[in-house]
Amino acid sequence: DKNYIVYEFPGKTKAELYKMVKSSIIDLFVSAKDVLSENENESLKIRGVSQKDVFTKSMGMTFNIETTYTIQFHFKEGKVRVDAPYIVSMTSGTQRNAIYMNRGGRDCLYKKNGEVRYGDLKESLEKFINNLSLSIIKGIDDKKSEDDDNW
Repeated sequence: DKNYIVYEFPGKTKAELYKMVKSSIIDLFVSAKDVLSENENESLKIRGVSQKDVFTKSMGMTFNIETTYTIQFHFKEGKVRVDAPYIVSMTSGTQRNAIYMNRGGRDCLYKKNGEVRYGDLKESLEKFINNLSLSIIKGIDDKKSEDDDNW
């Protein structure tokens, strides 16, 4: 399996796609300069923190999971590659209890046998990352239509 997805934008240069994705990121984040690393016209990397989009439920209560993640974008002529996200950390509660991906204990997303321990947490994490990535990619299409607006 590939650990990335490629989106195609025929007719767009590497520099145009870079600029469009960067613009989308700036539009989506309150302080993009604090989360964005860039290698001009080559790649953009987001290192962000979500405090309310990822959660788990227990005993009828919802617990927000503070999730630190990275997502990287690479550019070629007519193409944008989005790497699979890397989850840096997930913590919850006032004591900042860590939730691990694969250690196997009660504080892990997956059991030792590979089964998901916290289905709602996995689902909300996937939904958040997918929505974020798609919002940024959709921004390319939005920028294309803005360019076509000759008023």
